[in-house]
Amino acid sequence: AQQDDSERKIKILESWEALSAVGRPVAAPPGIPADRLAFLREAFEKAMNDPEFVASSEEADRELSFASGEEMAGIAKAATELDADVEELFVRAIRGEI
Repeated sequence: AQQDDSERKIKILESWEALSAVGRPVAAPPGIPADRLAFLREAFEKAMNDPEFVASSEEADRELSFASGEEMAGIAKAATELDADVEELFVRAIRGEI
């Protein structure tokens, strides 16, 4: 049981770290049509690589860190697909209950 508890705590920390590392993600709602999702991902990537946008962000001292939609989906999935008992501990940890 002790090892199981340690493994659950490790998973919680890994999930917290993954979610913390994403900064300020931009997300579309679940079930968005594939063509709209592709359009939004392409537009966002173009903006993040636009020299004027990058320069204005640097002038405003705003750090940019681009991750593709596929990368962000993978991070979110890995961080949020938790077993029920681990999810319960994760929620309690976020609330400061443990």
